[in-house]
Amino acid sequence: MATLVLIDLNSQASFEFQYFPDEVQTRLHPNWRPQDVTIGIKPLLYENSDPELLTFPELWMDESYTNESLTETLQSLKEFAAAEVEDRGAPPPLLATWGDRKQLCVLQDLTIAETFFSDNGEPIRARLSMELIQIQDEGEAVGVNIT
Repeated sequence: MATLVLIDLNSQASFEFQYFPDEVQTRLHPNWRPQDVTIGIKPLLYENSDPELLTFPELWMDESYTNESLTETLQSLKEFAAAEVEDRGAPPPLLATWGDRKQLCVLQDLTIAETFFSDNGEPIRARLSMELIQIQDEGEAVGVNIT
């Protein structure tokens, strides 16, 4: 069974999601810019592409069958998501892997909804959504170093 794993390329820390998502959305957005003209419809000039946006709209963590708290796991994910490169104040480059796919990216958005609780109020089920935005590989741009 495939798993979704995020690997911090600076620290080599990783986070593996418990269940594979039901859906992965990819958004591609070419960058077209209208050219100024005095008469008629403005012609479009292709400049480049915006980074690819990967959205995982529904990731689940579920310990309702064992009644074990997800508090530590969710805290670990929050810390992983809040990491930044110390000397740049930027998010660390991540490698997202699932199946035979790999994407170099940074975490753009993480939403956690705790949806089910044990008798003592500990979260035992959570639904997450996550957006990752593509970053350039080292070889794609001059002067860009992501390691």
